[in-house]
Amino acid sequence: MKIAPAQDEQSAVPTPAVAADPLQTLCDTLLSTSAGEAKAGARQLISAMERPWEQLPSRLKSAARSDAHALLSASGGLSELRSAGYGARTAEQLMRDLGRRG
Repeated sequence: MKIAPAQDEQSAVPTPAVAADPLQTLCDTLLSTSAGEAKAGARQLISAMERPWEQLPSRLKSAARSDAHALLSASGGLSELRSAGYGARTAEQLMRDLGRRG
């Protein structure tokens, strides 16, 4: 006769780890509606990337454009993007992508 494991023993079985996609996490942070340190950190991380803007993944650029559009909709400009955490080069590129002048 086989005895079923106790409830405690069943919960101790490890579940397979799900690999986190850091790019998706970065995009999700930029697309979130909350403002905070995580979002400012994501903006700074994009600005610190050494790849040219054109070589960044399209979903990352789309997330950054969406974030910049939300920042600029409150009558902001280049200075608004800079104060939110974007670097000068990234902020200028976002302004161009959105058809705005600094």
